[in-house]
Amino acid sequence: MKQNAVGLSNIAVLSTATLIVLTTTISLYLGVNTMLNNSFQFDVSITNPAENGSEQQQLQAFIDKTKARYDVEITKAASYQGGQFAADLTGDGKDDFFLILPLEDLNKLTNENISLASDEVMLLKDKESATLQSISLDNKSFQVKATVDELPIDTSLADNTDANWMYVIAPLTGEFAQKLNLENSLTIYQDFNVQGDTDAVHDFSHAVATKAQAIGNVDVEAKSIYKESLLVRFGGLLFLGIFISAVLFVETALMIFYKQISEGFDDRNRFAIMKKVGMSDKEILKTIKKQTLIMFFAPLTIALVHLGAGLPLVTKIIGIAAMDNWLVVAGSGIFAAIIFTVIYGVTYIFTEKNYKKIVKY
Repeated sequence: MKQNAVGLSNIAVLSTATLIVLTTTISLYLGVNTMLNNSFQFDVSITNPAENGSEQQQLQAFIDKTKARYDVEITKAASYQGGQFAADLTGDGKDDFFLILPLEDLNKLTNENISLASDEVMLLKDKESATLQSISLDNKSFQVKATVDELPIDTSLADNTDANWMYVIAPLTGEFAQKLNLENSLTIYQDFNVQGDTDAVHDFSHAVATKAQAIGNVDVEAKSIYKESLLVRFGGLLFLGIFISAVLFVETALMIFYKQISEGFDDRNRFAIMKKVGMSDKEILKTIKKQTLIMFFAPLTIALVHLGAGLPLVTKIIGIAAMDNWLVVAGSGIFAAIIFTVIYGVTYIFTEKNYKKIVKY
């Protein structure tokens, strides 16, 4: 063990590097997908000022006509009005970004008949809004009548890490909406999912976005298009991570294999002498197994310990590139450890088999 300390240390370092790079690569990939899912609850989201209703109708006619050509179906469609604003609603001295959904549109989407007084509002429930009894706007207090667990609209802004977004439901003729002059600054929102072949959904989304650009005054955001841009941004990092992981995998396996095989030739004479003085084949095999287990799995154990210590660093790296989510990193680390251990184990079995052949004959 003393003689092979340097070699074992090198294997441990290579194994640690492989695990860290592989964990980072998997975390980056999953981080991109998590970012995509957090940013889009629907496949396509369309927004335009309410005054540009004719443009919205043109785009809707194009969607109805084009979906048959791409053999896709529109599902979970939600069309509503609202507006996005910023104001200090909670009284903490900081502006809160919020989307106001008229109560009338909520009732239309849910087929309910909820009523609110002129000075009452409802909020989408989150960690902060769950404790709010009231909100204020322009020195006017509005009672929070209730909080709702979910809304039938795209609420992905609530997961925005750059700003605190709230979702407020208020009557269009109520005081809250009037203070914002909402009736004269309404925006039309249309969200829907697209069901069909992946390529067809992607092409259809591109067609809708291109048509909206040609019409003007209509903004289209599509999950498949955004994913395309994310992969362009992070594709190089993903490829580099996969390539480095593969190189380190191969280098580690080759170092372990050739180190053990070369030691097999050195040990052959020693085992031959021990056999002549009475050591049985069973005892030789037991000694070989014990030796190879130590040689193989001591570096692996050290590498796994170092991986656990390095996960906070990986979290910070992913936070810069994609998103800061320790659950994604922890899951990626466990997955990388399993993959590496399996490949490491296969290398161990193959190497031990060849080592035995060299030592015994």
